[in-house]
Amino acid sequence: MQRFPRLLRLIFATEGRYPKFPRFYFAAVSAADQARGSGIGGALLRATLAECDATGMPAYLESSNLRNLRFYWRHSLRVLDELSLGRNAPSLTLML
Repeated sequence: MQRFPRLLRLIFATEGRYPKFPRFYFAAVSAADQARGSGIGGALLRATLAECDATGMPAYLESSNLRNLRFYWRHSLRVLDELSLGRNAPSLTLML
C-alpha cells in the first residue's frame, strides 16, 4: 500500500505526456537477469518493431532505467521527453 500513492503520481504525470497520435505502447520490455546480454531482449524488440513498421505505426515506451537507453537507441527509439517523478524516485524517459 505504501507504493500506491507513488504509482498514482506516476500515472497522472505520464497521462498528459502520451503522444496524441496512434501508436503501439510497450508496457513492459524485460529479460530475466540471467538472460541479459544473450540477445533475447533485442530479438523481442526487433520482432515487435518489425510489426510496428509493417503497420506504419510508431512505438512508444517509457523507461525508468537509464542503463537501458543505449539499448533502445540502437533499436531506433529516440527520447521525446524526460519526466522527474520527485525525490527518491527515478526519472522516466519517454521514447518514440
